[in-house]
Amino acid sequence: MKTLLFRYSIAAVALALLGFTAFGLTRYFADPGAGSEATGRPAPAIEPEQIVATIEAGKQKPRFVGELAGVFIAPTPADWPAALREAREERLAGGCRAASRDRAAHLDLRAEPDLPGFQQSPPEPQVIECSGSVTSINREYVGTAANGGPATILLTRSVSRALGIDAAEESVSVTTIDGRTAILIRPVSPDGTGQTSNIIFPEDFGTTTVYAFNLSEPELIRVAEAVAAATK
Repeated sequence: MKTLLFRYSIAAVALALLGFTAFGLTRYFADPGAGSEATGRPAPAIEPEQIVATIEAGKQKPRFVGELAGVFIAPTPADWPAALREAREERLAGGCRAASRDRAAHLDLRAEPDLPGFQQSPPEPQVIECSGSVTSINREYVGTAANGGPATILLTRSVSRALGIDAAEESVSVTTIDGRTAILIRPVSPDGTGQTSNIIFPEDFGTTTVYAFNLSEPELIRVAEAVAAATK
């Protein structure tokens, strides 16, 4: 439970994605064909070294630091403007812990997203409060990507409008998903194998963010469409 709470606390206060990425890569390398028997998809024919080389090449590109659609994005909170850092520190000052779902009704989804091939695990959303106020409600989904490897989706609705996401400048853009303004953070390569990617929807209360692992760009867009429909 402490490990789970820590992971969701990271999402709640918009820290770096290192833990989520490491979790996904470890699972991918340990069993790259997980789920392929059930889906009939072949295991991905790609070596771990090739995945790592692609990711490392992406890390050499200039990083995105700035505001889009009212959301500030940078690799770490240290890169945020002073006012946003101070707001984060104030939110964390009283500590963070799990809270009951009924306290997060103002942040919860209007409907569950339709994500074929994925199941929610754990089955109930996880709610985090910091300094006595609910800061996020989070859902994690596990399934099998089109490449036959395991995929993970973390969906968080947070009061934060600043996110610690380390992405190349060229990967970040504003788009429209099912009529909603969204920030698209593409995977390093279009196939997304072993990589993270994101969709961020600005909200009146903060943000709805999809943290995806091992999804191709078309798969990410399909997930984003499902989330957009569930948050209208």
